[in-house]
Parts: sequence; structure tokens; C-alpha cells
Amino acid sequence: MYKPPFAVFPNIAPCCCLPVLPIRSRIAVLAPHRDDFDAIAITLRHLHRKGHEIHLAVLTSGANGIEDGWRGAHGALEKGALREAEQRATCAFFGLSMDRLVFMRL
Repeated sequence: MYKPPFAVFPNIAPCCCLPVLPIRSRIAVLAPHRDDFDAIAITLRHLHRKGHEIHLAVLTSGANGIEDGWRGAHGALEKGALREAEQRATCAFFGLSMDRLVFMRL
């Protein structure tokens, strides 16, 4: 079962060095590849919990990052669907509404 990278360390407190934004903001996150935003997932979770509005766009399908046959996927569409499911799970973990997540599939 897929677990977002930050789920492995549930007891780590949010970083105290993150800036405090004085007002709630709209934040746009562009991820060229499927799992790029996982690298900043802790920051996204922190900002989300502080009430900031996060919008996330994933630009590519990420099908090239999956070996042929993994979880039964053989074609680019099947592999892309697996990657999208992983990203939806990550976003759900930190509470991002699915209507703020866009897969551009470039």
C-alpha cells in the first residue's frame, strides 16, 4: 500500500523555521513530474493547516517512472493512472481538496 513520504515520520513536529504569512494566501504549486511536490509535502501540509488555499498542478503523467508490469500496468495510460492515484492519496493525506488538484498530462 502506498504511503506518502511524510507519513513515515508522523511524530516529527512542523519546522519552526517556516515563515509565518500574516494573511491567508492562495498558493499555486506546479509540479513538472508526478512526485515532485512530495518533496515539499510537509510544507504544503503546514500551510494547509494554517488556512492557506493551495492549488496544485501536476504537468506530466509520470508513466516513464514505472516499470512495465508494476501492479499490472503495461501501457502509458495505465501507468499514468497509477501515478495519479498515488498523488491523490498524498493530497488526501494533508487535506487538499481534489477540486484544487489538476493533472495536465502533458
